[in-house]
Amino acid sequence: MNPELLTLLLPSSPSFEISSTNHNALTPQDISHLLAKKKLKKRELNILLAKFIDSDSAHEELFDEMMDKSCDIFLKDGVPNKPGVIRKFTRMALAETLFTKCFICKGVGTVFINNSSIEKCHHCNGTGNFIYEDIHRANIMKIPIKLFKKHRKQYYKIREEIVEIENEALRKLGN
Repeated sequence: MNPELLTLLLPSSPSFEISSTNHNALTPQDISHLLAKKKLKKRELNILLAKFIDSDSAHEELFDEMMDKSCDIFLKDGVPNKPGVIRKFTRMALAETLFTKCFICKGVGTVFINNSSIEKCHHCNGTGNFIYEDIHRANIMKIPIKLFKKHRKQYYKIREEIVEIENEALRKLGN
């Protein structure tokens, strides 16, 4: 666990009385205490841990919970007849929400062209945040675009659920 990254979640640096003059760093126990005081639900804590410190266990727990939610969404709106589609949609929705940095320019917004010129990255329009389009989503999931478009409504519902969890967690941290 990387406490320095987790402190970025908090709106201001907490003030702790340090008993030792040799050690004034924020410890993982301090972070745990602060998060416990915010009364985050397990899924809210998992999304923060998955997004900000890339915790594998948080990723998996969040995926399992979102799979349940995704199955409910697909049961209401129509189940795909290809196996594994719900799993792919859930993984993609999580990836799109958790990994926003452009993987082409590494979040810088510019790319080197033939080691001679610097140009604005077309995959993020120079913002550093990857712009996911339906064709990108289908290619990443390795499914036909037609299949993605058929179940696009369900995909957006899954992604919206994840965004709501993240927003609620960040709202609680802000209080």
